[in-house]
Amino acid sequence: MRIISRLIFRELLGYFLLALLVFTFVLFLGRIFQLTELVVNKGVPFLVILRLLLVISPSFFLVTIPMALLLATVMTFSRMSADSEIIAMKATGISLYRQLAPVLLLSVLSYGASNYLIFYAMPWSERSFMELRLELANSQAASISVKARVFNDDFDGLVLYVHEMPSTERVMRGILISDNRSQENPQTIVAEEGVLIPDPETSRITLRLRAGAIHRPVPQEEKYQVINFETYDLSLEARDLLGDAGKLERVGKNLSLYEIQEKLKQYGPEDRRYNGLLVEYYKKFSIPFATLILGFLGAPLGIKNTRSGKSGSFALSLFIIMFYYVFLTLGEGLGERAVVPIATALWFPNMVLGAIAIYAVTKVGRETPFKTFNWIGERLETVWESFCDRLRARGLLWTEEENP
Repeated sequence: MRIISRLIFRELLGYFLLALLVFTFVLFLGRIFQLTELVVNKGVPFLVILRLLLVISPSFFLVTIPMALLLATVMTFSRMSADSEIIAMKATGISLYRQLAPVLLLSVLSYGASNYLIFYAMPWSERSFMELRLELANSQAASISVKARVFNDDFDGLVLYVHEMPSTERVMRGILISDNRSQENPQTIVAEEGVLIPDPETSRITLRLRAGAIHRPVPQEEKYQVINFETYDLSLEARDLLGDAGKLERVGKNLSLYEIQEKLKQYGPEDRRYNGLLVEYYKKFSIPFATLILGFLGAPLGIKNTRSGKSGSFALSLFIIMFYYVFLTLGEGLGERAVVPIATALWFPNMVLGAIAIYAVTKVGRETPFKTFNWIGERLETVWESFCDRLRARGLLWTEEENP
């Protein structure tokens, strides 16, 4: 039995690591273009990009670990069932419940990893991200440059045009500025000369203008105001280099459990942020627990999904994951709006999948007829194969014969 358990666990672990690598890479692909833009257009060093990937990786692994666990379990038991190994072990007196011992071990390990990510890695990710953002802001403030005869929009709410900027000097000549940082009081500034003075310590930039005028409409008084100046300092803030590429999840997710508890005491139920924080509090417990359920759900899915093959197993796993995260997202929204109790909303997907897992394992363990999983797997396999055929027709996917 120990040899069999080790063999099952080894196969489970192989599928798990492969699926974890693939799913994580797919999620990282969504950031590739944004990160490439930072390197090419913003001059961000490649080592900083690697640090950014490391910082945001905990949020990715929190999603891919349950996905990889489910897929590994489904594919392992689907293969074992197709090769009649399940029947052979039952014939020697090894029940399905004893065969699930390696699944329990991998599920517990995944549960521990998910707990570590959500309780420790995510708060570390938030702190590291803020430090990285400050570092990039400082470097940007120190190396900001303006191109002549180009409308520069590197500053929030402001467009800067410079007619002439000698390469040997830092002084800009013939300056035109459209300042829309205040929507109620937009203004246009012209000046003969100006110079940028960066302050890396505060991540701010001062544009010191000389011999110019501020043009400002006053709609309330139906007047047009012109203010001449000899020297005028305009405080600017450069746009965040990270942009959308560096955004983490909303406030609360990256806080530690202690910090969330303190903020809940600080805000109180009447504060609009209270429900959002309470949602994140319950998610820290419900999301890791899902790995235990998905691991055991995968075994009966794989055994009863033998005929649909690996493609059907993959499609069925994706369907279950989509079901889980759709209902988890729906529960977050309903919980934040206090439509349903937050604990119920966040634990509902776990309760549904847990009930299905218990029913399915019991059904398969007793070897009673259960055709539902086969039917679902076959339907999903049909959809998946149709999708692959469309990709092949467009030349986006090779067949085995065409693969060079």
